[in-house]
Amino acid sequence: MARNIPGGAARRGLELAALAFSVSVAMEGACADPPGLVPSDQELARLFAELATGREFERRGRTLRWERPVRYLVMSREPGRVAARAPRVLAEFAAIAGIEAEEAEVASWSDPTVIPDNVFTTHDGFRGHIERVRGDDVDDPPHFVVTWGRGAALNRAEAELIILVDDRETLAAQLAGGDDHVEARRRDLLRGRLDCLFFLHENRESQIVLGLLLLNTSLDPVKEEACINEETFQIFGLVNDVVESSLTMLDQGDYSASSAPTEYDRLLLRLLYHPRMETGLDHHWAKRRAMELLPELRGEGG
Repeated sequence: MARNIPGGAARRGLELAALAFSVSVAMEGACADPPGLVPSDQELARLFAELATGREFERRGRTLRWERPVRYLVMSREPGRVAARAPRVLAEFAAIAGIEAEEAEVASWSDPTVIPDNVFTTHDGFRGHIERVRGDDVDDPPHFVVTWGRGAALNRAEAELIILVDDRETLAAQLAGGDDHVEARRRDLLRGRLDCLFFLHENRESQIVLGLLLLNTSLDPVKEEACINEETFQIFGLVNDVVESSLTMLDQGDYSASSAPTEYDRLLLRLLYHPRMETGLDHHWAKRRAMELLPELRGEGG
């Protein structure tokens, strides 16, 4: 299907990608466990540390999480299964984490000149522009200003999290013109090595302040469900995949039988957002803090 997406669109619209680190369906990690057994606190602490701080693209991470309420926006050409399900999954994980997630207020926009030429434009005339606003101080944190629509029927909203829903080719086009890392993700997406991906931007305190989630509508229902569940879960801060773990849906291979979040995924998300789990902890300290907090959380019913 032909696409009319100017190269400048990707460079301008997705400049944020170069400012963030990205994570995708295909990840590194190691956390083997015997299937079917109740894990010990030590096993769960090891899994938590890998999910929260594991090595991604030669980067050893630190614990990240959202510290503010999250305004989100689903940006899609047409209503559909993915666009409808993503907010419900987001709300479920936000409730587990104990943070507020609300849909951004959308206003009609009457000035078509607000969308410049270097936006992404699809074959059917849908146009969109995502601008990253840095913010001046703590009371004006970074956010996105998004304008989209067809012809003069434009919409505009501000949000910290954008969920962009479209087919593989259109999503990949938004990454064109980025740095080498972003270009590699674009090629992987086009070639089917990645099914969906996201970008996060953190501040100096390791707090997540911006997120962009790209959900692919070109997938079969099984992969589609996995993308929605896994990528939406990971934007809350458990950003890594692991290898050979039946405890989590974030297993890189076929060790986990389900693409739905497990009871341990929910437990570890609660652990990440526990008041005593700080942002910015490295692998060693994340594991150590997890060992301190897991008995309490598991005693509450996991």
